[in-house]
Amino acid sequence: MDFDDILKFKPSLDLRDKEASVAAARAESSGKRKRQQPVEDDEEDDGDNGAGAAEPEFPPGLEGQKARAMAKLAEDDDDDNDGAGELDVDSLRTLVLSFDRRVRKNNELRVKFADEPAKFLDSEIELHESIQELHVVATTPHLYGELVRLKAVETLNSLMIHENSDISAAVVGLLQEMTDTETLVDSAESVEVLLNALWELDFFNVLLSTVRRFNEAEKEESEAVHNALGIIENSIELQPTVGERLVKDTDWMPWLLSRMTAKAFDDNKLYASEVLAILLQDSEENRAVFGAMDGIEPLLQCLARYKKRDPESSEEAEYMENIVGCLCSVLLCKENHARFLAAEGLELMILLLREQRRARLCALKVLNHALSGVESSPAGAVFVDRLGLKSLFPLFMKTPKSALKVAGYTEKEFDEWVVTIIGNLLRHLASDDARNRVLAKFVEANMEKVDRLAQLHNEFTQRLQQCEQRLAKERAALEKSGEEFDADEVENDQYLERLEEGLSVLQMVDYIAAEAMFGCGEAVRERFGKALRLKQNQLSGVQAVLLEWAANIDETEEGEAAAFKERLNLLARWLAPQ
Repeated sequence: MDFDDILKFKPSLDLRDKEASVAAARAESSGKRKRQQPVEDDEEDDGDNGAGAAEPEFPPGLEGQKARAMAKLAEDDDDDNDGAGELDVDSLRTLVLSFDRRVRKNNELRVKFADEPAKFLDSEIELHESIQELHVVATTPHLYGELVRLKAVETLNSLMIHENSDISAAVVGLLQEMTDTETLVDSAESVEVLLNALWELDFFNVLLSTVRRFNEAEKEESEAVHNALGIIENSIELQPTVGERLVKDTDWMPWLLSRMTAKAFDDNKLYASEVLAILLQDSEENRAVFGAMDGIEPLLQCLARYKKRDPESSEEAEYMENIVGCLCSVLLCKENHARFLAAEGLELMILLLREQRRARLCALKVLNHALSGVESSPAGAVFVDRLGLKSLFPLFMKTPKSALKVAGYTEKEFDEWVVTIIGNLLRHLASDDARNRVLAKFVEANMEKVDRLAQLHNEFTQRLQQCEQRLAKERAALEKSGEEFDADEVENDQYLERLEEGLSVLQMVDYIAAEAMFGCGEAVRERFGKALRLKQNQLSGVQAVLLEWAANIDETEEGEAAAFKERLNLLARWLAPQ
């Protein structure tokens, strides 16, 4: 056996029974100490307590050696905990010094007795124990700088590739706890010190290599993979630039995609989908990279599994929502619209709309992104050509309240998805024929869809009026207080709040209504106006909404945005009383 083989050798024994052994050893040692304690109160010692206490029995062979070593460690640990105080620099140095000694000892014994695992087993157990002792450092993040200076982080990084996967898993668990966001909420300097050290050590590539080595069929190693994902999530939350750096400098994104597309569902598959969604959520660069690596089609394949069945648990439902979140984020990148179309994403969404399954709501969310923006024109044409309108308009006419309740969505969210899809089709379709097919929906079936538009206008107008009354009171109170404030800033904030409370839906409803009245003739205008008057509303209200929307489109906008601004003004002028 050459030197490389010796370093790579892993004994058949591992540390997976460590916790049970420690618990048993603590029980034995604790019981022993209790028997040796003097009898309290006024009772006389009968001479049997403490004297002649039996030594715990250990099984023969290597297992007995392991249990005996764990018993000794447990007793030492209990003794060390008596009178233990808060960790300071001196005690940290002592802890690290002990840790380093045990690392060296384990390395030396592994080389010296490569063919005799029994002779380095105790050192392996002691090393594992030292890693557990370092968990106390996670409670004192202000000492992270000292931990880095003592090169303990460097040593931990080297142990990530230890041949005993239990040692690697222990290190991953420690670093997951050290990067816990709740612990580091007020420790920006410590975060920077630790993450900089990890990057210098190429830790995130080492971590990925270690994760690939873990066998998730083993419970402990599966938990280690979960902890590794926790490190990634924590690092991104602590330092948002980590996300783009991970995608640029490591292969974490392809691994996450591969892990979340596995057939069997488990906690790590869910967590991988969540971390991937985080990577794509706020980074245009990451979205472009994901599209370029052909990541859209695997996501669509994952979602397609729910065409004929619903998720079997709340965790699986969360996984499905993460898939949708990834797709929606990816579609915020203009270049990915063509990739989504090439992967037949539109066809899948139409199929999902036809099924009475929970994924139907997911399809609406994805379509809301896929059919937005000028780059969505080809997708809109495919949607109309593949009879997507036939599946969409039944949802426009009737809100599936029970399905929304189960999925945790509101009726407002649902209405917004549907009307935004219809509005974007009218706004971005380049073909007059396709656009006319959308408008024709409002004159069929005795113009029932015009009545639905009026119903939505009346509902969201009332909702918005309540919001505006509240905002007016807040503005009056602010003016009365005598405090200085920026009027433009307050007005902008209140406009954003109105959008959130339903103005955005009302804008799209009124835009669709105006296009239908303009394109389908006087009969639609009369029907819509009559339905508004039943609730004391007028076409002038629609006109006001369109004018306000146009006024809030920046004057410097060019291209499609400028054309749409002009279209809104044109429709508003046409709606003026004749």
